[in-house]
Amino acid sequence: EALEAAMRRAGEVPLGIAQDSIAALELAAEVAEAGNPSAASDAGSAGALAQAALTAAVMNVRVNASGLRDKGLAAGWREIVARLETRAAEAQKGLKGALDARLGTEGS
Repeated sequence: EALEAAMRRAGEVPLGIAQDSIAALELAAEVAEAGNPSAASDAGSAGALAQAALTAAVMNVRVNASGLRDKGLAAGWREIVARLETRAAEAQKGLKGALDARLGTEGS
């Protein structure tokens, strides 16, 4: 029981980080698109850092999910992670498009 509880906590923390990271990534895309043009590169940097945090957190969630005895919870975590990764791909596409338009790097 104690080990299972520790595994749950070890997965819940990075899952929360992953959710916060996607929120930051989506906000960076929004800032790049509609914010001050002078802040476009800052938004791009924020997006890159948020993506890195998301990637690291997702790895931890997957590792901890694989060690859970509660396979339903593990499957739930994997579903959440898959949805977050879909959102991240969409946000990255929007971020890249906004940065290309704002920084004049379209097609590069």
